[in-house]
Amino acid sequence: MPASWFLKHCDWRHELREDASERVRARATFLPLVTGQILFGPESPGGFVYLLEEGRLRLCRFDQAGREVVRGILEEGDLLVEPLGLEGAKKKGYATALEATRVLRLELGEFEELERQASSKLKEALQRAREGRAFRG
Repeated sequence: MPASWFLKHCDWRHELREDASERVRARATFLPLVTGQILFGPESPGGFVYLLEEGRLRLCRFDQAGREVVRGILEEGDLLVEPLGLEGAKKKGYATALEATRVLRLELGEFEELERQASSKLKEALQRAREGRAFRG
């Protein structure tokens, strides 16, 4: 199953053109979370990009022995991609809110369409993350 990946320190809110940022907000599903609430888990469908507007998320997975491993703490402006999994494959990770958090969820295809309007800095950072050269889990 393709691994999820995330991008930190390249704030998507400032790296998309203003009209693209507005379209993200118009097309996305707004997900307000309270402290401890799970954003997604092993049973959740993939194929989404999660864009953090406010707050912090803890991204975890389980290793071979079933122990919890923290992959990262995501903050405002970071993004997380949960690709579509293979049929019957089960994800090994989850994300929970560390505080009151606001997340925008977009279907992966919609984000890829909007990505064409991103700054070169964001495009390069996303490509590095996709290739596993940065922030991949």
